[in-house]
Amino acid sequence: IRVVPGCSRTDVADVRPQFFETNEAHAQSKCGGMRVALESNTRAVPSRSYTRGSHRGPHYIGNYHLDSVIGQGGMATVYRASTQRRPNVAIKVLSPDLVDSAHHVSRFLQEARIMNHVRHVNVVQLFEFVEEAVPRRLAFVMELVEGVALHDLIGARTLSLRQTAEVGRQLADALRAVHEAGVVHRDVKPENIIVGG
Repeated sequence: IRVVPGCSRTDVADVRPQFFETNEAHAQSKCGGMRVALESNTRAVPSRSYTRGSHRGPHYIGNYHLDSVIGQGGMATVYRASTQRRPNVAIKVLSPDLVDSAHHVSRFLQEARIMNHVRHVNVVQLFEFVEEAVPRRLAFVMELVEGVALHDLIGARTLSLRQTAEVGRQLADALRAVHEAGVVHRDVKPENIIVGG
């Protein structure tokens, strides 16, 4: 989720395991056969833990195999990834060109902190933060939301009044949860709303 930062810390050491406490409980509710999920500004798309590791190769980050690119934004690339424990996840990896920029690292960590604190069925959930030392890589592992961007959905067909109302209701619920956490999502647009079934 793209937000107005609430913390100005810039050091990676500020991300400690307490930010990513283990919590496997994540409710999955489907209303009207559809689930709307807010996601980050890259096209994408629950235990919380912190993993520090060494680089295993270009197709891995931490213990996760990077299967394919889902999307790319200005700061990061999102991959479909897997492990034996979690066969389908999304991993957002900070661009290698930005890992030495205190400003960009701070923004990336702030996004992870916020995702860690907002828990709602219609907000993409954070599972784990990964840091590798050589070469330096920062990433966070998220829920993979299978579906289509609202932008693509409405470009392909007209939604019924009932479907439009359901998307609006779920989006409003997600934004309420985000706002109650003290966060402003600065990039709410059809491209960042995934509709799954």
